[in-house]
Amino acid sequence: MSEDDWHATVHANFTSTFLVLKSFLPGMRERGSGSIITMSSLAARTPTGASAAYTAAKAGVVG
Repeated sequence: MSEDDWHATVHANFTSTFLVLKSFLPGMRERGSGSIITMSSLAARTPTGASAAYTAAKAGVVG
């Protein structure tokens, strides 16, 4: 896997989740409450045929 492919996969599956969550936090702090539910993949916890970058990104979402 090239570094470009690694970065693209991690960006699409982990960084994007971070950025969405980050955008909601100011409103939640302002209101003093809120809940965030994220979705991941079985690849985060169980070895699959998925790429290492995808697995690492989904594990990051779980973490």
